[in-house]
Amino acid sequence: MTFYCLAGVRGGAATPEMPFRYGNQILQWLLRDFRHSLATHMPQRGPKGMGSSIEGGLTAGALIGYVAALILIAALASGRLTTIRLCAVVAGLLWLVQAAFVSGDGMAAVLSAALAGIAGAQFAGARRADRGARLNAEEQAFGAAMLPGLGKAQLRGLLDQGYWLSARPGDILTREGEPVPHLYYLAQGSATVHSAGRPVGQCGAESFVGEVTVLSGDPATGTVEVESPARLWCVPAARLRLYAGQHDEVRRTLETAFRHSLSAKLVAANRRVTVA
Repeated sequence: MTFYCLAGVRGGAATPEMPFRYGNQILQWLLRDFRHSLATHMPQRGPKGMGSSIEGGLTAGALIGYVAALILIAALASGRLTTIRLCAVVAGLLWLVQAAFVSGDGMAAVLSAALAGIAGAQFAGARRADRGARLNAEEQAFGAAMLPGLGKAQLRGLLDQGYWLSARPGDILTREGEPVPHLYYLAQGSATVHSAGRPVGQCGAESFVGEVTVLSGDPATGTVEVESPARLWCVPAARLRLYAGQHDEVRRTLETAFRHSLSAKLVAANRRVTVA
């Protein structure tokens, strides 16, 4: 692959049509230095050059490919779309270097450039959306406490499906054996969980109410009654299921948050039983 600058100088005069390979040469120097660094630690066998193999059959091109693949695997393991897109850009650029300057595979270079370009455009678009999203202090605290995996624009979209309200002691949020009408986030205040008419647990600030069955549509496993003046964000269950079905990353993030919330409640319940 050859890189061209916009203008060159020949005899003091600018010649726009003159090709320059400075970028190509720089990358070749970097790869040559990289191979030399490897050779000082691992003996080579086979002919010297760009594709020379290192002990065990590993080549410089293969090493670049392995690094790119490991970057993508780590990104996929994170489960965060923003991280996946950014790492796809890096992996695509590494594969582009490998295809263009190591293997000389033109089609692989085109595909690698397409991967990096598409992922880069999506990453830039998500960043622009995040910069344009507006969250007040209450909403930022909700995102940081319960849904840290979502970007600002994703959190804004989810919050717009519901609304904030205040609740008084005695208000019922869910009823045992009945479908959960809303998912609640308890920003302030507390609530008591009843089962078969007996109190069995507590929901404190920064916890969900109704998270166990809201996505499945199954009946509530307990009755939740507000115990002290509370500030809540709530979203209708049907609307949440529809929105989560259309936004995979939001659904995965919610499911993770629900598991953490339920785990925290179980730990708190076990502590109360131990103290009693």
